Amino acid sequence: MILIVGWSGIVSAGSSSPESAAASTATVAKVHAKLPPPKPDPTPHHQQQQKKQKHQLHAAKHWPRIIMLGDSVMIGAEEQLAARLGPGFSMDAKVGRQADEFIAIIEKIKRGGHHPAAMVIQWGNNGPLYGEDMEALRDATTNVGQLFLISDHAPVSWQNESNHAIAEASEDWHHTTEIPWAKVAEEGGESLFWDGIHLTPKGAGIYARLVSKVLHEKLAFPR
Repeated sequence: MILIVGWSGIVSAGSSSPESAAASTATVAKVHAKLPPPKPDPTPHHQQQQKKQKHQLHAAKHWPRIIMLGDSVMIGAEEQLAARLGPGFSMDAKVGRQADEFIAIIEKIKRGGHHPAAMVIQWGNNGPLYGEDMEALRDATTNVGQLFLISDHAPVSWQNESNHAIAEASEDWHHTTEIPWAKVAEEGGESLFWDGIHLTPKGAGIYARLVSKVLHEKLAFPR
């Protein structure tokens, strides 16, 4: 299972949130995996991860389970992500989702006894990522095989601060990889966005392609 999480409900002083100006009129997007739920594995979790890492770079017989949680930015790439990530992909994106909401969802998954192969998170657009947010995320993802953090591209003063926290976690946490959306978005220019943050069709395609590329480098997919 891969869990992807992101949020970008940005509110600036004297203006309404760009979330309300998103290209898509949808406020929630949900995609459910088309694979049957995995059978419980009695093997201790650390041994499960060792087995996964041993066979990680070999072609898989089954599609990985992918869960994405996000906000209006991710809603804009729903169809493109589903097309690239296979029948094990599921997503729950909601306009304006906040950091504590993500943590609550992830903790609920953990309490349910699930052991995702990976979790991909994009946050830091709604506000700076504080140390307690990052520590809460780290504690909530001890059941995750691979954690992916998507860097942020948003017209806010704290973008660099949030991206620094993401880069630092990617370097320091043993199971964590950064997906460099900020860099790709900056290079891609204005044509990727309707308003500096929400994705045009071109931007959605590039966003989904980047996420898929990084996941395929770290996880086993059927050939």
